[in-house]
Order: sequence, then C-alpha cells, then structure tokens
Amino acid sequence: MTARTSTDKLPSGRWRARLIDPTGKWKSLGTFPTRRDARSALDAVQPAGLPTAILAFAEFAETKFFPFEYLAASTAANQPSIFKHYVLPRWGGVQLHTITVEQVETWARVELPKYRLVSNSDKFLGDSLRKQVYWMFHKIIAKAVERGYIVKSPLPRQSGIKKSQPRRPERILAPDQVETLAAAHGPWSPVVFSLAYGGFRIGEAFALRLNDLDFDACLVTVDEKAIEIRGQLVYDLDLKRSRSHRRVPMPPVVMEMLAAMTMHHQPGQLVFGTVRPSNWRTRVFTKAVKTTGFPHMTPHDLRHTAASTWFDAGFDLVEVARMLGDSLDVAEQTYVHIYEGRRPERMSALDGRIRQGRADASNVVPLRRVK
Repeated sequence: MTARTSTDKLPSGRWRARLIDPTGKWKSLGTFPTRRDARSALDAVQPAGLPTAILAFAEFAETKFFPFEYLAASTAANQPSIFKHYVLPRWGGVQLHTITVEQVETWARVELPKYRLVSNSDKFLGDSLRKQVYWMFHKIIAKAVERGYIVKSPLPRQSGIKKSQPRRPERILAPDQVETLAAAHGPWSPVVFSLAYGGFRIGEAFALRLNDLDFDACLVTVDEKAIEIRGQLVYDLDLKRSRSHRRVPMPPVVMEMLAAMTMHHQPGQLVFGTVRPSNWRTRVFTKAVKTTGFPHMTPHDLRHTAASTWFDAGFDLVEVARMLGDSLDVAEQTYVHIYEGRRPERMSALDGRIRQGRADASNVVPLRRVK
C-alpha cells in the first residue's frame, strides 16, 4: 500500500503538507510558504522509490533493516542468527503498526526469560543473550519509527531486563600467582604477563603487532582485535567502542619480555603469531590452570587482575577505566569493590601524612613580626 500525499492551500496563503502514515491516518508535516516547499518536505520524508507501507515485522527487517544496517564484522555474523532463532518466531508475522507497549513488556519480562537455548533443552537463555535478543528487536523497531513505518514507538522506557550478579567472583591473582601461571604456560608466558599487566581482552592481545609496541615509552597501542567468524580468523580494526582504541602503559619488565620475543619480527608482524583465541584458551590456558591447581578461571580474569594491580599501584578509577578501554560507569560498576577495598590503606597513609605535618609544624619556631 503506497502512502498518499496532499498539499493544501490554507486561507492564510500558506501550504500544508500531509501524508497517510502506515496506520492509514493522515499526518501533517506542517505549513510552508510555497507549494514547492511543502512538496520538498514530503519528498524528504518519503523519497521516490521507497514507499511507506504497512509491513509485517519480518518483511521490514529482512528488506529494509538488515540490507542497509551497518554492522561490525563480528556483530554481522551473530545478529542474523539471534534474529532467526529468538526474535522472528515471536514477531515475524505481526504487523509493525499493531505492536503495543504492553505486548513488548510482556515479551521482555515474562516470555523471554522462558526461551530455551535450544529446542528440547533444559538450558534457558542467559542474561547476556536475553539482552542481545531484546536489543536486536529494539534496533529494528527504532529504525521502523525513524523511517515512518510506525507513528509512535511501542518500546517501553525500561525493558525490565536487569543485569544479574556474576555466577562466580572474578579470580584476581597476586604477582607471585601470575608468575606461577606464566611458568605453567612455557613459551606462552609473555601472553600471560601481557594479559595480567596490560588488561587486554584476549582478542586484542592476539592482534598486537610489532608496530603497536613502543619500547622507549613502555606503551602498547590497542587498535585491532582477532575474531573468529564462521571458522575464519579475522583481524578487525573496528573495536567494540571508540574508547577501546587506546594506549596502555606496560611495566618495563614485561616490555623486555616482548622485546626478546619480537627481536626478529618484521614491522607489522603479529607479536604472538597467528593464533585462534578460542584454541589458545582451550588447549593452552585451561590446561595450564589445571597444572597450577588454581580454581577455574578464564583469560578475562587476568583483565580483572590488571585492574587490581593498577589500583594497588595508585592509579585512580578514571585512569583504570581509560587503560581498560571501558567507560567510567562500567569500570565503577565492575571494579568499585576493588577500588573501595584500597580505601582504608589510602586513608591510613593520609592520616600519617597529616600527623607528620602537625609534628613538623610544632617544631617550627614562629618568626617575630618586624615592627
């Protein structure tokens, strides 16, 4: 159904531009001094060749959303699958303009938590995947509103999907434990030191190149990540967020290890070689953890170790957030318990400085005022 448009001359001499929206109701775009201006406003809302129509959710998503939506490589590989398995079965045949806020709230808060990970499985969607499913639906609806296929957004102000507490606390290693874990990795020990003291995500670590290492300033530049898409290893310059592109200070002792490892590397060559992050985690890291006897942990726990180490060294929350490539809100929510745990030590040190200052002041002979 192609939308009809109208330009009407009002008694005041101005021209009114109207069109029929996807629900079949007339919608005014305002008044304009000339008919040409009114026509231009209509053309801007409804370009030639892109008629506004009453579409089903699936038809809009498959013909108007995915073909034109810019997605990062890793996102583009995952989102169609999420759409197919979790969004399409519920909303595929529903017309866009009939979706209500009540339906979306019921789906997000009641139906979505009952979705099974796989058919005939006892496992349900985790909190992270539920958020991804809702965000996929959210983006499609928002784009439909933006392009005029829905007059008013049916999205509730709050989805009702809350972030749950982690299933287990993060494993934070002391320096001697990092040394033990690195020794269990053998030739892969520089990777462990880089993760534990650089706070890199595992994909960022395996995308580091010789050009990213500044040995004089002891800085490491993060501007690329290694990801696996349909079994293929890809190096993507599009990091998770713009703040993920960063320069991280690295202890000189770790830079010395990296310098020895890359002694014969060529510019642009990968520091740790061509490695699949998932393979390294399964075949190297997990086995090394079992060898040391440490509780179960993942490479991402070394990122928490880095944050804890930086707090111990005196870095504040803002500096830690920047070095991790996180926003201040995320860093505060994730690491505030570590930061606050150091507060008594800092307050004790501050108290000592104040007492020392008072003691020093009591020994100072006041100067006599010159008349």
